[in-house]
Amino acid sequence: MGFSVTLVTLLAITVPPEGSFGWHLQGLAECFTYSTTPGNNWLYDGAPNIVLYSAAGLLLTSLWRTSTKAALALTGLSTTIELYQALFTDRACQVTDFAANVVGAALGAGLAVAATHLGAQRSTA
Repeated sequence: MGFSVTLVTLLAITVPPEGSFGWHLQGLAECFTYSTTPGNNWLYDGAPNIVLYSAAGLLLTSLWRTSTKAALALTGLSTTIELYQALFTDRACQVTDFAANVVGAALGAGLAVAATHLGAQRSTA
């Protein structure tokens, strides 16, 4: 249930097209370039992605009890979303978005592991 809610939330926020729907092969080249939204900086663009994927990493690690599986699943989801944006929409596929998503997923998974260890230490003390 929790994974379904996480997946639907991430897809609802990141997938809707902005413009025409069809194959945009030239968009693949954008996936490998460093760029940000015009007039903004990486922190402005990346912070929401880090927060969103941190929450997802925290939730999935808590549900699945494995940080590696959660981080890999979210990395795969991020890759899929960025490629979808490049191929089927006029939205930007950016390596900065992907990096922020992976950092967020790892951060959330790490926080879940730390919270679990801290809780275990407190219960034995």
